[in-house]
Amino acid sequence: MNTFQLPKIRSLFPIPLVVACAMTLVLPVFSAEEAAPAQPATGTAGVLEGKVTEQHSGRPLVGAQVEILGQPRVARANGEGQYRFENLPAGTYVVVVHSSGYATKSLTTILDGSQPATLDFVLDLTLHEEHVVVTASPEARDPLQVFQPTSTMGATDIERKGADSLGMTLAKEPGVANTNLGTITARPVIRGLGGDRVLILEDGMRIADVSSISPDHAVADDPNTADRIEVVRGPANILYGSNAIGGVVNVIQNEIPRKLEEKPTGSLLFGAGTNANALLGNGDFSVAAGPVAFHGMLSHEEADNFTFDGGVAGNSQYDVNSGSFGVAGVGTVGSVGASYRKYEATYGIPVSDAGDAIPAGQPGVTLDIHQSSYRLGGEITKEYGWLKGARIQAIHRNYDHAEIEDTGEVGTTFNLDTDEIRADFTHKQKGPWKGSFGVWGLDQDFSAEGEEVLVPSSKTKGYAAFVYEELAYKPVTYLIGARYDSQSVNPGTTDPTRDFSGASGALGAIVKLGEPMELAINLTHAFKAPSSEELYASGPHAATFAFEQGDPDLQQETSNGLDLSLRFHTVKRFSGAFTLFEARFQNYIFLVPTGLTDPGSGLPIFLYTQDDADFRGAEFHGDINLQEHLTLELLADYVRGQNTGADEPLPQMPPARAGLGLAWENNRYFATGEARVGFAQNRNPPLETDTDGYYLFNVFGGVTLTSGAVVHRITLRLENLTDTFYRNSVSLTKDIVPQPGRNVQLSYRLLF
Repeated sequence: MNTFQLPKIRSLFPIPLVVACAMTLVLPVFSAEEAAPAQPATGTAGVLEGKVTEQHSGRPLVGAQVEILGQPRVARANGEGQYRFENLPAGTYVVVVHSSGYATKSLTTILDGSQPATLDFVLDLTLHEEHVVVTASPEARDPLQVFQPTSTMGATDIERKGADSLGMTLAKEPGVANTNLGTITARPVIRGLGGDRVLILEDGMRIADVSSISPDHAVADDPNTADRIEVVRGPANILYGSNAIGGVVNVIQNEIPRKLEEKPTGSLLFGAGTNANALLGNGDFSVAAGPVAFHGMLSHEEADNFTFDGGVAGNSQYDVNSGSFGVAGVGTVGSVGASYRKYEATYGIPVSDAGDAIPAGQPGVTLDIHQSSYRLGGEITKEYGWLKGARIQAIHRNYDHAEIEDTGEVGTTFNLDTDEIRADFTHKQKGPWKGSFGVWGLDQDFSAEGEEVLVPSSKTKGYAAFVYEELAYKPVTYLIGARYDSQSVNPGTTDPTRDFSGASGALGAIVKLGEPMELAINLTHAFKAPSSEELYASGPHAATFAFEQGDPDLQQETSNGLDLSLRFHTVKRFSGAFTLFEARFQNYIFLVPTGLTDPGSGLPIFLYTQDDADFRGAEFHGDINLQEHLTLELLADYVRGQNTGADEPLPQMPPARAGLGLAWENNRYFATGEARVGFAQNRNPPLETDTDGYYLFNVFGGVTLTSGAVVHRITLRLENLTDTFYRNSVSLTKDIVPQPGRNVQLSYRLLF
């Protein structure tokens, strides 16, 4: 039985530092003089109102979000498409409107003190939702102004994917594959790099589970409740440190609200699928009471064993529950708040300890996961002296899971306590210079007990400082970034404590080649400290069918990378990006077979070792507007991983992929057909089997209806129409369990 316990705070966060941070944020926010809105100059001034409509039909866009930049308030268009702000001080305002499925638009208006301002918006449809990017740079910005290749998936796109895990949700994004032991355990792989080289964040802070240790460990997050998901492809060490050497996935849940809703708002989602009898339901709300904002969410997902052409993946069922609640004080100076989040999942592993597929109806290993998260966060949005803004976040996460054998007995338990703190400060622009700097700290306590203790208990501590500066000289904007990390891993055994430190750097440039075409160049130097499992593992690992042996003498990885991206936006009806990349690793860490067998488990012995490696490839995504409402989508990606020391391919590499889609959409109906091809993967190291190529065909469509201020959206999705039998070359169990077959999925979303 689980009992509620207050989180323990360890020495990483000295009490004076926490108090100082809180005082810095709380006092200005709730200062009466600062937080109270200025009164309009005369009479009826202080009112901003207008209407939001759809371009082609002129119909009101119910629920469109209207935001005034620099103000902590958000309004929603009502059943007639109208919005209204009151009690605004006189001045000049930039107003931004966003609605799912439509291009974001901003306009400027002036409240001059004589009469209310009226500002009407007409939005046009777009295939992909447009969002500012917050993960790839210290400040939110347009995707075209980000130095690194970045993709964003909005709430509507996530809803239409209807996937059950983070890896499956992102699996068709350019440059992103996944490794899995069943669909619920799918974890993203970026440009052939996975595990602890891809950092998974939730609202900018690491998810802090053990999914990077083993492919049978699920990511402790539900993508279907996200406001959006951002993917940074390539090293993001400057902002996020050692574990971002391959890339970053940021699931943005907005658990702590930072805006005051003029009226209560929220949504409900219900879904069902024929493959595995999957069911989904979630709901969220946002409401404000004076200067205090509240946000809450609840979610439930469940499924039976998934099917494929010719069979059933036994013991692949899952049951997932999550919920969160956040509260924040919001003023004209900034905000400060807190949130609590709970995640629980129970799911089966469709492969036995002997490496065989489990027949339908037969018991197997089940994992039971629990995670509690306590978050504090605040930001200053008003300028003070040289300071343009600041954001401070601190989080405590307690994660544990039990691996339950087919007999019902608990075999192994894992526990991970994580404390993380991060502070970002943005300075005012000085001439052509603008940028940010910050500090970061991490304290983790890991333990494992039971029959399959692969990694001994260990304590990991990390500290870092970073700077990120931009220099603008039209038509070129330059990036200069640097970070210093220090990390120690103490195994708590006779093995030695290891200390690692290193510097990461980035040089970049965005060159405007003429509106609206840009060339982005990014050079990076990054390092990754070995993980505790790479250093100290010593035991059988049923998920990889190997006895894994770590090496406490491993050295830290380093990589030197280059990205070249050519980006287009509405050039003769075409928008998209083409990227070439290469990353050269020194002391790349990976598992190799020794040719020996462990007498106790009977499993082959694999050793963590190091060698030089090279990753190179290309990514492409483009949208072509064939005619009004009709868009052709094209995508392709390729990565080649090579162990340059042994002159052989690296294991578990994604295949080359390509796809096209044809989408039609108006203000009420939408329909899309898509075809995807995965080419054969036959560049494999010795002992790894080849993977055949495959074709997948998907169709989805739906209708959006309005009733007063309520929006109803119904979506029907048909996945893998031809019930194609195919395997995932990135999965360690690709020869045992194939990927899911045909699925018909129906969902209903209500927004209010």
